[in-house]
Amino acid sequence: MAENASAKSDLNGSVSWQQRLCDQCGTISFEKALHSPILDQQLGLLEDILARASICDFCDLVSSVVTRKLQNYAKFKPVPDSIPIVCTLDGPITYHGSVVESRIRIKFRDKETKHISYTDRSAECQLRFCPVPPPTADGTPTWNHCRKFSGRIVGPKVDTEFLHRWLQLCESHHGVWCSQPAWIDPSELPSKLCVIDVNQMNVVNAPEQCRYAALSYVWGRSCANDYSRTSKDNFAALQQEQGLRPQCLPQTVKDAIDLVSEMGEKYLWVDSICIIQDEPVVVNAQINQMDLIYAHKSNIPS
Repeated sequence: MAENASAKSDLNGSVSWQQRLCDQCGTISFEKALHSPILDQQLGLLEDILARASICDFCDLVSSVVTRKLQNYAKFKPVPDSIPIVCTLDGPITYHGSVVESRIRIKFRDKETKHISYTDRSAECQLRFCPVPPPTADGTPTWNHCRKFSGRIVGPKVDTEFLHRWLQLCESHHGVWCSQPAWIDPSELPSKLCVIDVNQMNVVNAPEQCRYAALSYVWGRSCANDYSRTSKDNFAALQQEQGLRPQCLPQTVKDAIDLVSEMGEKYLWVDSICIIQDEPVVVNAQINQMDLIYAHKSNIPS
């Protein structure tokens, strides 16, 4: 049976995070978790946590994480549907000698004897608690840096604003560590490279030292009359403005083109389209410089 969660509003009419917790999770000292690990905090049976998920933010998080973990765990060690599963918030977890996070410990209970029969560490879920400073007086968030990496609800469409922040952070903080890997000579650039101009929707010769994204994906089946792969017969047509017709492209490539365009970038490299596939000399030359192609791409996720 789900426990009741209070939903009182503050003076501004909004509900505080403490008021979005059930009675069980309301006993957890999350402020303490920012400085020291939580030890042996009982969360209860997974079925009860699932029942409280609609009224409790932390139960919603725990049920989502644990359910996904158990789905992966069951691929190697099947768990009977009837076995009770107990969740405990515990810690600390050490990483490279430093204590960095707590964990959700999953315990499998023997249904007949009603005691904890065993715990499997491979079924544990790690949690990291991150402080979120309050907004400034004018309501401006002060936690943008933290928010770039903190958990969030994912919608049906990618949030390009987040991608922009990640890219800006990489360019401002990582610098040559990402753009110029140590195993590549910065002066050695890909030669005779073609890219997709996502604005003109055609294949063009890459301008010298141009900024481009690169798509890494698994090829699907090619239809007889589509342009999912470039050949000697269709290369001239693909070079014409609007030569790449979206309806003739695989969905993965269309999504990549849309994303690069929404990111405000101009060029995209896709191997199946930017390499003439029935020209052995061209294919071999491009394969032999594949490391350069991916090394010199912009750090734009595609």
